[in-house]
Amino acid sequence: MAFNKCLRILVLLVVCAVMVQGANPFLSFLQRPTSAVKKQAVAGSTPVSYQGSAFLMGYYAGVTQALLEKKVLVPGVTPTAGLSGGAYTLTLAQLGWNGTDILSFWRAIVREGKTHLAHGAVGRLNALSVWALQEALPQDLSNVYSRMRIAVSQLDGSKTTLNNSASWIIDSWQSRDDLIANLLGTSYLPCYSGPTTYTIFRNQPVLDGAFSNGFKQMCPDGNVTNCIKVASWHVGPLGSATCDKRCGSDRLAAKCAVPERTTINTVLHKNDQFVDRWLLSEVQLRCPEADWKGMDPYPFPYYVPQASTLPDIYPGRFNPLPAWPPGSNTTLLACQWQNFAMAPPLDRMDDFFEMTYDLGYRDALAWHAAQQQ
Repeated sequence: MAFNKCLRILVLLVVCAVMVQGANPFLSFLQRPTSAVKKQAVAGSTPVSYQGSAFLMGYYAGVTQALLEKKVLVPGVTPTAGLSGGAYTLTLAQLGWNGTDILSFWRAIVREGKTHLAHGAVGRLNALSVWALQEALPQDLSNVYSRMRIAVSQLDGSKTTLNNSASWIIDSWQSRDDLIANLLGTSYLPCYSGPTTYTIFRNQPVLDGAFSNGFKQMCPDGNVTNCIKVASWHVGPLGSATCDKRCGSDRLAAKCAVPERTTINTVLHKNDQFVDRWLLSEVQLRCPEADWKGMDPYPFPYYVPQASTLPDIYPGRFNPLPAWPPGSNTTLLACQWQNFAMAPPLDRMDDFFEMTYDLGYRDALAWHAAQQQ
């Protein structure tokens, strides 16, 4: 009884002290904002989204390693979304792979291509992806099923053009094979990934997710503010406002590519359930892309620019673009970095992977340091 009486007196004194003198140190922990506590308790709760990569996938592997180290990306906890190479990377990260593991995955695909595709990989990249995914993905994919979103571009089956695809975000899968088919769809480039102009996913004609998706489509609820956005091809102010002729390319260098897509269709097309009734099927086998030359309007699709929403982490924002070749004093031009996306140095792929991985790792660490200031 005496103890209870003393305890009531102590509580009364503390309350009186707060009323008279303001906040008391004894209660300050309860009264102050809890964000610092929450930051530790919900590490990895902020969504992470990666755009496409083409052959710049080493950059995403480096970013992933840094985000894992800083507990920004926590497998099975962090909501993630991606398209093309970004979707592959984040799927593997959700399975507990670190950045160097993911880089090894990409190395294996390139090595397999060099070994078995003597006449080049163009038109057969999906075959390599099928082999790699079958080897890499376990039967237990619960982390992926619960935290991953993958973007594809759904085509209009009533047209004979690959333009005006619709944004399609997948966040649940029926099986391991369904997930693999989704990954093959999100990375399908016409006549490049396979011998056809498009591929099939869930009985729908689809293409690479970059043709109809930006960060606004991939970040949960379209909230791009509360979403860590990473892009490997966007180079910010380093990219020239006009085509950079120093790279001698008319394909991918800054502003040398085909026009960018300015509007995004968010309503899925209502395609006939019978594939052979699609007008689109008439052009499925029209490869290579040169067979479409001179058509106006051009029926091949345009990309959604990675900067349609400014990314948080991208090449050139926190660190200069690296030197190439390694050990030289020649810094890469922005357009050279971008050209590597579709035309990597096949004779120096190990150096190329190391170079892109290192920049991604350093950029992500620099971004994280900036958030702590």
